[in-house]
This record gives sequence, structure tokens and C-alpha cells, in this order.
Amino acid sequence: MDILFTTGRELEYPRNSLLYKYLLKYHNIKYVGRRRGRGNILLQSILNTIGMIENAILNNPSLYFIGFYGHLIMLFAGRLINEPILFDAFLSTYDTLCFDRNMFSPNSIFGRIAKWVDHASCDRASRIILDTETHAHYFSETLGVPKDKIDILFVGCDEDIFHPTNSNVSKDNLVLFYGTLLKLHGIEIILQSADLLNKYGIKFRIIAPLKKLKLFSANKFKLQNVELIEPVALEILPFHISEATVCLGGHFGSSEKASRVIASKTFQCISMGKPTIVGENPANHELLTHGFDSWFCPMNDAYALAESIKYLIDNPNILKMLGENAFQTFRQKASSEVLSSKLAEIINKTIIEHFSSRQ
Repeated sequence: MDILFTTGRELEYPRNSLLYKYLLKYHNIKYVGRRRGRGNILLQSILNTIGMIENAILNNPSLYFIGFYGHLIMLFAGRLINEPILFDAFLSTYDTLCFDRNMFSPNSIFGRIAKWVDHASCDRASRIILDTETHAHYFSETLGVPKDKIDILFVGCDEDIFHPTNSNVSKDNLVLFYGTLLKLHGIEIILQSADLLNKYGIKFRIIAPLKKLKLFSANKFKLQNVELIEPVALEILPFHISEATVCLGGHFGSSEKASRVIASKTFQCISMGKPTIVGENPANHELLTHGFDSWFCPMNDAYALAESIKYLIDNPNILKMLGENAFQTFRQKASSEVLSSKLAEIINKTIIEHFSSRQ
């Protein structure tokens, strides 16, 4: 099947890159857009829309797949393309700008525009992909997107990079967290838990933008047991994951979005068979089971996180079991083989529904 794949963000953005790999397993793919380096999303969306229309005239693909951040492309091209359009909404513009990043009030003109962008872009798609059922419920209840129009595809991870290795031997009492320090990550909770565990000889390694990290830690935490590292290339992360006794998957912040999505790092850590602590929320329960393949911890609670870390480090047999079961869960629910097959099913359903509605 011939599919045109385009995105608002660059192709190397993790969600886009993984979708592209899944598509290549079963289909002929034509990609339109920037492959590397983040550019202006508005300009990129306009250029990619033009590329889509040109391709529609010259090649007439069987399906158009709009990846992240494709909301503006959907607004521009959604009414101009006659063939089925599969849209990976991935996140809500309204939720991100008004609640996750607190840039606008929900009732402000910009907040209302953001909400309209979400609804209108989804309305113009034949079908929509989201990463969890919990996220789909939000899109349905808050943004008015029909639930029966949404399919779920876990984020997953690149198994060429993240997989168990012979060097998967942890250092003693090392806790790993890495991220960009978004609100939903709950970095202050993690730093406070590190402070609480300092007297037990438990060390933390945090890989994050250090300038941003200092805004959270200045005059609040001693960080005597915290090793700080600037962000590293994706290919370097497995080295740090393999050295960790416990990985922090998250999310641990207090934002509502933190309860609706599963962190990319969670998939990366369990794919390497590492014991991982995750936030107690509905999204994580869609993938994992407390005490079997992961350890669930109340969100926004540094004392609970500290207790969870200490308990696991004090019980190496539980750590071993969690790691082994985590890898099996990943293989069964979120491996590239599973997700690429599911995506192929979603594509077939999208095409069948589209042409059935035209008869």
C-alpha cells in the first residue's frame, strides 16, 4: 500500500521516528517534511501541506498519515484531501498550553483557539491515534472527539537502541532519572526524595538541562548524593539505564496530563529489563501491573517515592523479578512487532471505513 507520511515536527522526533519504522514494515512510504533539526512548526506545516497536495495530484496515495505535530497540517489540508487521513494527535494543544505549561488561561481567547485547533484537526481526520485509553477519554470528554473514532497505539521505543545487554549490571544503590524537566515529570519530587535518601547511601543520577535544573534546586536541596549530567544522545542513554539499580519512569508531577500518558522513558527502561518505578495513575495501569513488572508510587509525593526506592533497593529479589517481568511485558504489549502489526490493522480499518462511508 502506498502511504504519504508527513509531520509538523521533524522526522527524527521520537514519536514520528517510531511510527515511520512501524509503517515501513508493511507499506510503501513517501515522507514529506524535515527529517532532522527542529524548525518553525507553522512554516513546516505550510510547506508540508503544499507537498501533500502536490503528491495527491501526481501520485494519489492510498492513505495520508499525519504525524506529530500535525494539527496545523490537518487544519490546512484536512478538507482538501479526498483520500482517508489517519492523524496521530498524540497531545492536546489546549491541555499543553493552558494546563501543562500554564501559558494561557483556558477561558482566554488563546485558550479557546487552542481548544478549537484540537477539535477541528481531529474532526477533519478519518481516524485518530492516541497513546493511551486514558488520553482518548480526555479527547472525547473535553475536546468533543467521538470515542469510536480513536485508536490506541502505545509509544513504545526504538529496540535497536533500547534492549537488554550483557553489560546490564547495575551499580550499587543507583537511581536514574532523565528528562527535559516538564511540569509533569515532577523533578522537585525526585530531588526531595533524593534528599530524604541521602542518609541511606542511595545515590541519584539525573540527566537533564542543568541550567533549568538549578531553578528547581537552588537553596532547596543539598544534592549531596546527586550526580548531575547534561542531556546525552539517545544512543548513550542505554549505558546509563544499564548502570541503574532502579529507574524512575514517572510521571511524578501533579498535572492532570501526568495521569493520562505513559512516559517514553518507561518504555525505554522496561525494554532493557530494568526495575522501574512509575506514577500511580490510570495510564500506567494500561501497560503495567504493580508488584509484577513495575512498582507503582503515589504521584506528587516525595516521601512515598523515597519509601518505594528504599524498599526496592533493600529487596534485591523483588528488583530481579520486576526487571525480568518488565521485559516480558514490553515484548507482549509494546514491542515494535506488536505495535507495527496493530498500526497495520488501524490503517486497514481506516481505509475500509472511509470507502464504506462513500458508498
